[in-house]
Amino acid sequence: MLQEDFIIEDGILTKYNGKGGDIVIPDGVREIGPHAFENCVEVTSLRTGKDLRVIGYLAFSGCPRASGGFKRGHLRTARN
Repeated sequence: MLQEDFIIEDGILTKYNGKGGDIVIPDGVREIGPHAFENCVEVTSLRTGKDLRVIGYLAFSGCPRASGGFKRGHLRTARN
């Protein structure tokens, strides 16, 4: 997993550009923005950092393989 796989602006992960597999969200990311992982069909699991608090609307839309592999830290809000 490379840092350049993520576009992060002011603590918000706005886009994932990696190849998929087991994803580890870097520490310092407070929010996963809307549609950030949209149609990333190769994502199989996701582990969040300790700072993640918000998951944006449809952040994982079109990620059918990731449905059972989400492990979160201290998530507070999932936005609709």
